[in-house]
Amino acid sequence: MWTKTRSELENRLAPCLSGRVRYQFEVFTSIKSLHWEEMPVFSIFVDGECWFASDPRGHAEKMIILSEMIEQQQKKQPDKAYWELATRELDKVALEKAMKGSGHMYVDDVMRRVHIYLNEANIDDCLSGKDYFLYMLAIMDRRTGKRRIKKIVDNIEQEPLWIRKFIYLRAKAEKMIST
Repeated sequence: MWTKTRSELENRLAPCLSGRVRYQFEVFTSIKSLHWEEMPVFSIFVDGECWFASDPRGHAEKMIILSEMIEQQQKKQPDKAYWELATRELDKVALEKAMKGSGHMYVDDVMRRVHIYLNEANIDDCLSGKDYFLYMLAIMDRRTGKRRIKKIVDNIEQEPLWIRKFIYLRAKAEKMIST
């Protein structure tokens, strides 16, 4: 299944990035206290260097933000149950806040977004900037034209630091800015 997913992701790359950007999914295992521990990792490599990797810290950051949001919500509406609040929009908002700040994302959230990118979202939705992971993939997408990249580069100061390098990568590959 991963082979087809990787192939589809790489087919959507802009021609100027083909061969430079590589997507990878690995499961790292170790033995601790006589049992296996596994950690799946989704990575994006550019010119052989890892520029993005899913990270368990993303889950921790999201849960901290989520718990703060739930506390605030419970003060407003004390009759609401914890799980009812957690399963609604708060989880999505907490993930967006965590992604915007650090770029850390848990592998489950990453793979859910890869599915959305490949099967559900259109390029305009991805470029809206509401979901930074989809935004990152759309910046490298062949369907994103030079005029759009130019607009994004012109407003790069509003973007989180971790995503700027992907914007610069595409702009340099399109020879829109000098190295």
